[in-house]
Amino acid sequence: MAPPSEVRSVQRSLVILEMLNQHNGAGISDIMRHTGLPKSTCYRLLENLCTAGYLARAQDGSGYWLTAKVQKLSYGFEDERWIHEIVDPLLKELTNKFVYPTALATIYGTAMIIRANTDDISDLSLDRYPPGTPIPLFFSSSGWVHLAYCSKERREALLNICKQSDDPLHRIAHDEKLIASQIKHVRSQGYAIQRRQHTEEKGKTSTLSVPILSDRTLIGALVVRYIDSAHTPEDAMAKFYAPLKATARKIGKSVQSH
Repeated sequence: MAPPSEVRSVQRSLVILEMLNQHNGAGISDIMRHTGLPKSTCYRLLENLCTAGYLARAQDGSGYWLTAKVQKLSYGFEDERWIHEIVDPLLKELTNKFVYPTALATIYGTAMIIRANTDDISDLSLDRYPPGTPIPLFFSSSGWVHLAYCSKERREALLNICKQSDDPLHRIAHDEKLIASQIKHVRSQGYAIQRRQHTEEKGKTSTLSVPILSDRTLIGALVVRYIDSAHTPEDAMAKFYAPLKATARKIGKSVQSH
């Protein structure tokens, strides 16, 4: 039998993983506050989890992120069946209404990731993006929705991680004025639009995203992808925004009571 101290270490490590699953990209002070663990214990467990490959740490130590290895802990267990039970049917309803593909996107590290979509049933899906496809944070409507509606602490940690990155897609994180302006704009209008995404020789598409909030907590972005040349901005808003918003509210309420 493992000594009590080892059992406590395992339990505390799991508490940290659970906390980061809800507040991914948190700094050590945030982790201490949410878990109640002392700094020395917290730091030791975080470093152990990094060594084991379950966490990644920013170069300056300001934030910790879950890695893809964490998913192996849930293989064989339907951890987020709400996506299948709640989201999938509602995405299909929207696509039947719009004809265009719809999707649920959530944050994953420093990118958005498609969790579910209707590309396979939409007649107007110019490209196919299977679930699990990463989407650049700063070059997607869902990414800007996330930045605008996530908590201040998560946003600061996320932007700090991006500033430390050598990825050209993260350079915009250094433009604090532009970031603040865009976030203010998205929050004031309640949605984000990313126009003229290149789709090789098939034409160009735009995406419109709205936040999905459950008990005032951001759980993802609801997205419709449409052919840019077929709709003026005014037409796109008139056709897509209200149904997207209503569906996002329905998802949020359903998840809350699930």
